Amino acid sequence: MADKNGKQTKTESRSWHQTVTLLLVSLRLAALVATSTAAGLMAFNEETKTITVVVVGTNPILQSFTAAFQQTPAFV
Repeated sequence: MADKNGKQTKTESRSWHQTVTLLLVSLRLAALVATSTAAGLMAFNEETKTITVVVVGTNPILQSFTAAFQQTPAFV
């Protein structure tokens, strides 16, 4: 509450300051988690596709291709 002169008391100001500080720390932590998750997904992402190259008799010969994040069309 405000005192007679309209100024805030120290406890009210401190409570507001703690709330804002907690909010900012929480937002920074959320940003760190999101960034770490995105970096982890890009680093460990691999896509494997297996196709049939030729069929000899009744046995297909398969070839597996693995694409990593570094092999995106923008970098080729």
